[in-house]
Amino acid sequence: LAIFEQAYKATPNHPEIAKTLNNLGNTWLALDNGRQAVSFCKHALEIFEQVYQATPMHPDIAKTLNNLGAAWKHLGDGDQAVSFCERALAIFEQAYKATPNHPEIAHTLNNLGDVHGASSCPEKALECYFQALAEYLEIYRKNWEHPDIVATVRHVAQAYKQLGQLGKAQYWQQITDASATRP
Repeated sequence: LAIFEQAYKATPNHPEIAKTLNNLGNTWLALDNGRQAVSFCKHALEIFEQVYQATPMHPDIAKTLNNLGAAWKHLGDGDQAVSFCERALAIFEQAYKATPNHPEIAHTLNNLGDVHGASSCPEKALECYFQALAEYLEIYRKNWEHPDIVATVRHVAQAYKQLGQLGKAQYWQQITDASATRP
């Protein structure tokens, strides 16, 4: 960060600085520090929104919003998390409307499902997971062994378990197990 800030001293609101801040936010989240993650991602969002004033539906803004959603989920604020993830999804859907089956859309739907699941809304989580799964199946040509598909199927199983629908949870878990044991 310090190197980029020095290199872009003349333009302190440079996208490379914002990308680095966003990455640092993700790193703090991985280190289990949601507060730091929010702080870095918010700063990144401020820069991206200034840089992309003319194109507010920019994927960099959506990525940062999605990361903020994950950070707020980690902090236990479901309302904030849903708000950021929904904003990210709207931007990605607009930005990639020419290619509707895009990994960023599917990833954001998965994150939104995680947020709903953590907020005790497993029905909404399932809706998001099934939308993400449909996207991933198109993107990865129905390759059920792809890690994104396996993870999404695992999320579906967890949501059914949360709903108390253990038969469906077991069915979806078996799909995950079968994918993991293939050579």
